[in-house]
Amino acid sequence: MAIQFRCVGCGQPIEVDDELADQQVTCPFCKSAQTVPSESTLEASSPPPPAEEPAGPPSSAPAPPPAGGWQPPATPPAPGVAPVEPPPLGPNPAGTWSLICAALSVLLLVAVCVFTSRMLRPVFEDIDAQPGSPEWQQEYQKRVATVTQERPDLAGAMAISSMAWFAVSLLALVLSIVGLTRTGQRRKGALAALLILVGSTIFGCCGGVLYISSVVGM
Repeated sequence: MAIQFRCVGCGQPIEVDDELADQQVTCPFCKSAQTVPSESTLEASSPPPPAEEPAGPPSSAPAPPPAGGWQPPATPPAPGVAPVEPPPLGPNPAGTWSLICAALSVLLLVAVCVFTSRMLRPVFEDIDAQPGSPEWQQEYQKRVATVTQERPDLAGAMAISSMAWFAVSLLALVLSIVGLTRTGQRRKGALAALLILVGSTIFGCCGGVLYISSVVGM
């Protein structure tokens, strides 16, 4: 028959075999030495007192089983605190529109290059004077006036495409800056638009200089 009694240190109920009567056992809760009474002193109707938490940091090592073969039920570990994840980034309309405008500016830049090359080729070809000399500048102005009069559609297309490219590029630049300053929103589109604008502008300027140099023969 088992002997039931309460721990003097923590007040938790302990149950051991009757063979351990009047012997020392270890409390499975507070690990203090207890003397087993000769008979049960625990009343079934009395509620157990609240358990006191032991002082000091809890040990992760499992407690050794008490004498007599009895072992308290295992207590499930307390769930860990899940890390707080940042909220997902929302859409960035300014960045999306800046990327669309940047792509449109690239197309307009290609159109400007095409119209400009078709208009400047007859202007720079076969000029006998030295580039940069007064004779060369006079011949250049004369040929520009001739091409403008003979091909007003080409000159108008070059002017319209140039103004459209400038306006769209400026709009894309403003939208990309606005998109980069928005907090809590995705900024990849605005950053990509800014890189496209810078790269296309540098490419267009360098390409124009190389084309004019090759045609003029400088």
